[in-house]
Amino acid sequence: MCLIGAIGISIWASSYWEDHDYLGNQEDSSSLLGFKTYFTYFLLLNTMLPISLIVSLEVLKIIQAYFLQNDIGMYCKERNRRCKVSSSSLNEELGMI
Repeated sequence: MCLIGAIGISIWASSYWEDHDYLGNQEDSSSLLGFKTYFTYFLLLNTMLPISLIVSLEVLKIIQAYFLQNDIGMYCKERNRRCKVSSSSLNEELGMI
C-alpha cells in the first residue's frame, strides 16, 4: 500500500502539480516526493495491521464458539445439554486443560 501510494503521488505530481495553484510551487522533485510519501504512508498505516488482526481474531473466536456449541462430542447425555459458550475466550481456556 505504501509503494502504491508513493508511485501514485510521483506520477500525479509530475503530471498535475502545476494545474493546482493552491498547492504552491513544487519544491521537491516527483521522485523525492514519492520517497517521502512512502515513509509517510508507512507511519500512517502501521497501526492498520494490528487493528485488522484483532478484528480477525475476534471473528474467528465467534466462529469457533459456534462450532463448539454445535459439536456432538461436547454433548452431555446425563444432563441432556450441549456445550454453552458464554465467553469468546472459551476455546483458549479449553486449550489450557
